[in-house]
Amino acid sequence: MVNILEKVSILMAIYKPNIKWLIEQLESLNNQTYKNLELTVYNDCPEDKTNYEKIYAKYITNFKFSIIRGESNLGSTEVFAKLTEYADGDYIAYCDQDDIWLPNKIKTLVEKIIETNADMVCSDMYVIDAESKVVADSIIKVRPRHVFYNGANMFKQAIIHNWVTGCTVLIKTDMAKRALPFPKEFVHDAWLAAYVGAYGKIVNLNKSLIKYRIHGNNQTTVLVGINSKDDYYNDRIKSFKEKL
Repeated sequence: MVNILEKVSILMAIYKPNIKWLIEQLESLNNQTYKNLELTVYNDCPEDKTNYEKIYAKYITNFKFSIIRGESNLGSTEVFAKLTEYADGDYIAYCDQDDIWLPNKIKTLVEKIIETNADMVCSDMYVIDAESKVVADSIIKVRPRHVFYNGANMFKQAIIHNWVTGCTVLIKTDMAKRALPFPKEFVHDAWLAAYVGAYGKIVNLNKSLIKYRIHGNNQTTVLVGINSKDDYYNDRIKSFKEKL
């Protein structure tokens, strides 16, 4: 039985979002079966004058939300670090601007993190296209080398081959705050996976709880920007050395 007193802070970063996709995401958040939620949004595009407060007020009606407007473009890692600082729930759920969450996502993750006494839980994902059509029932179908790991002492696996996708994560807030600051060499989910892999326990659900949108502008895509051996060295080998 889930303790309804456990509050989940949903932390959402936006940057010039596709409004149609954003609305689909907001509707999916509002329809969560788990009710003790709060949403904090960081708009990382200072020149974007869209009235997001009006959009969010229309589609987020079941729990409180707040929107922070950044004064300069920080990039996703620093934005999620700032959002982590603001979070005051018992758990944090990181959120992208263009996915769709299944209604039982948060409830299922909260139950699992309590049941297993994990510090972080994550899940598999359906994959959808630009038209929100499901094209795969698991991320493994489109990324065959993706392997899920479970347990404590997962640092080696996380640092070499991160399998944690931020938008599927539920993490204990105190653990996430201990991982601050997030280093610039990492995407936030890769850093949290490495940190919890070193100091805590990660549990993965063999179940798809979100619809993950893959499109041409995804920040983390296999071999994006790699067109030569030199590209691979500079973007993968050299950056891996800097991370270590």
